[in-house]
Amino acid sequence: MILCNIVAETGKALPLGASLTQEGVNFAIFSRHAATVTLVLFESSEPNSPRVEIPLDKREHKTGNIWHCFIRDLKAGTCYLYRADGPYFPEKGQRFNPHKTLLDPMQRH
Repeated sequence: MILCNIVAETGKALPLGASLTQEGVNFAIFSRHAATVTLVLFESSEPNSPRVEIPLDKREHKTGNIWHCFIRDLKAGTCYLYRADGPYFPEKGQRFNPHKTLLDPMQRH
């Protein structure tokens, strides 16, 4: 897979996680407090693999508290992470840091 000309279509809010279809992959992740969410796609699972970061637009890629997008032509096994930014209030359990990447809590093995 070559990571060029990737376009994030709107996608669907449900089901949560990464859902493979014949056309591509739908990504959906819940966050009540995130101000921004970025999907990070990797060329391969090798260290220092090329990657592309796709910032999600909250007007197009957010329904309620769920951020979502659809990436056409992605295949099973594509490696991905998220970045999320938002408030930093540890006493409230909010520890957003846009410099850290996050695993998908709904990732299926």
